[in-house]
Amino acid sequence: MKFSIRKSMQGLARRFTFWGTTGVRGQFGSLLSWLAGSRFDYLASAGKIYDNSVVSPAINWFWKNAVYPRLVVVRDKADGSEKPVPGHELVEAFENGLWYDMPTLMHGVTLSYFVNGNAYLILEKSRSGKILGFVWVPWSAMEPVADSPTSPVSYYEYHVPGGGIERYDPSEIVHLRWGIDPENRMLGLSPIWAALREVCSENELATLSAALPRNAGLSAIVMSPKSADGRSGQITPAEADQMTARWKMKTTGEMAGTPIYTSIPVDITNIGYEPEKLIPVVMRRVNIERICVNMGIDPILLGFDSGGRTYSNYEQAVKSGIEHGLLPVLEIWAQQFTRQLLRVHFPTERGTRVSWDLSKVRALQEDVDKLYERMGKLYERDGITRKELKERLGFAVDESRDDVYKSEAAAPSPDQMDLKAKVARMRERRQSNVQA
Repeated sequence: MKFSIRKSMQGLARRFTFWGTTGVRGQFGSLLSWLAGSRFDYLASAGKIYDNSVVSPAINWFWKNAVYPRLVVVRDKADGSEKPVPGHELVEAFENGLWYDMPTLMHGVTLSYFVNGNAYLILEKSRSGKILGFVWVPWSAMEPVADSPTSPVSYYEYHVPGGGIERYDPSEIVHLRWGIDPENRMLGLSPIWAALREVCSENELATLSAALPRNAGLSAIVMSPKSADGRSGQITPAEADQMTARWKMKTTGEMAGTPIYTSIPVDITNIGYEPEKLIPVVMRRVNIERICVNMGIDPILLGFDSGGRTYSNYEQAVKSGIEHGLLPVLEIWAQQFTRQLLRVHFPTERGTRVSWDLSKVRALQEDVDKLYERMGKLYERDGITRKELKERLGFAVDESRDDVYKSEAAAPSPDQMDLKAKVARMRERRQSNVQA
C-alpha cells in the first residue's frame, strides 16, 4: 500500500486547496495551518501569498537577479580549479527548452521555491532519451508519494488540469526543495511560512490604507438622529439606509467635499482615529522587515525603509543581497541539479557538477576584476602556465600551444632561431658581394 500524507483525505483536501498556499498545509487548508501561539487560520487568511505587496517584489528581486548567472557544467581538476564542459546537453535543455526560455523557467522555479518551498520540473526527453527541456508545474498539481513513511519517494503524482492523474518516476522529475518540512520529509518548507502573521498583517494594513481614500480619509462615524428640540429622535430603517447612502455618496469618489443636505437633524460622532494613527508606520516597517528577513534580503533592496540601517551606497547593498541571498540559493539548486540530473542521466561523467557562470553579475564584477588581476600577476611571474590562466578565467585552451609559462612563450622557438640565423647569413653574403 502506497503512503501519501493526504491519501486518506484526498476528497476533502481538494476542497481546501488554495493556489498560493504553502507545502502540504496548502492541500489540507485550515487543518494544519495554525501557527505557534495561535488558533487562527493565518494560511487561509493570507490567500495567495505571492500577491502580497512585500512578497511579490522580493520574489521579483530574486528572479531578476537570477537570470544573469548562466548554468554551466564543470569538471573539477586535481588542483582545485574547474574546467567548463562546452556544449553540454543539460545546459542547452535549460536555456533553449521546448516549453520555456531560461528567464521564464527561472521565474516559475523562483516563485515556487520561495512561496511553497518546492519547485517541480518535468523532464522533456526525445525517443532516444536526450533531455530536450523542462516543464514547470505548480506545486499544487504535484505530490511525492512513498511506499511507506520511512522509504524514499516512489513516484510523483501529477494532477492534470481538467482531471486525471499521471505518475512519474523520480528520475523524470526535478524537485528543488527548501530544506525539509518536518511534517512531511518528502517536501521542502517555505521560508515565508514563519512570517505568515506578518503577511496577513500587511495585507490588512494595505487594505485599510486603500479604504481610507475611498472613504474620503474618514474613519467610522455614528449618525444619531435628534428631534427639533435637540433630544434623541427616531428614524425608520429605510430612512437610515437612505441617510447612509447619501453620506457615502457625498464623502467618497468624485463627489467628495460637496455639501451634504439632510432633512433630519443628526449628531455626527467620529469613533475612529486620525488616518496617521489608523495605519502605524512602525507596524508596517516591522512586517516588511520580518518578511524580508525570512527571505534572506534587506528591505532596502525593494525600495523600503531599512529600519535605520544604512549602506555607504546602494551598490554595496545589492552586493550584500547577491552574496548572502541569491548565491546560497543558486548553490543549493546547483547541488540538487547535480544529484538529480547529472548523477542520474549522465552517470559516466564522473567528476562533473552543475555550477553557475557569474561573470555577467554586475555586483560581483569587482571580484572578477580582482581575479583577473591576481591570475595575470601569477602568469607574469611564471606561477601558472598560459593553459592554467585561460582555464581559470574561462577562456578556450589550445592544448598544443598553451601548456607553457610566459618565459617559455616569450622565448623564440628553435625554428624561429634557425630562421634568424639564415637571415643573418644572407645579409652577411650580400654585404660581402657589395664590398667585392
